[in-house]
Amino acid sequence: MTAPQFAQVEPLERGLLASILVSRDPCEILDGCEGLAAEHFYNFRHRAVWGAIRALVEAGQEPNAITLEAKLQSSGQLEACGGVAFFGELVQPEIALYSTDTAIEYGRRIVKAAEARLAQAAIADALERARGAHLDAPGVLGD
Repeated sequence: MTAPQFAQVEPLERGLLASILVSRDPCEILDGCEGLAAEHFYNFRHRAVWGAIRALVEAGQEPNAITLEAKLQSSGQLEACGGVAFFGELVQPEIALYSTDTAIEYGRRIVKAAEARLAQAAIADALERARGAHLDAPGVLGD
């Protein structure tokens, strides 16, 4: 993903995660983002936070700043995410204005961006094979 593409998806990831942290009913947002997986996130810190949020919910715990910090600490990911200060960066004042529907839409857009990244990688791989395949169509297109 190029820098401009990342610039478009990063606020969506941050907005979704922050919305969950400030929501009165984070599970409503999570239910609306059922198909969203950690692998869909471009930013590695956001990927780790999403994975921790999902793990908390699966364990029957509410995802909030306190439980999320503890989960990331226990998995050894807190410092890699930027420590506790990262939560302050994540939750900006304007995030509190996001609705549940907006957060869920962000989740959908994150999935679409991840699908685009996969398609770009597949095309790049096919082009790389084409350079060395001497115009052998089956070799270029793969299986």
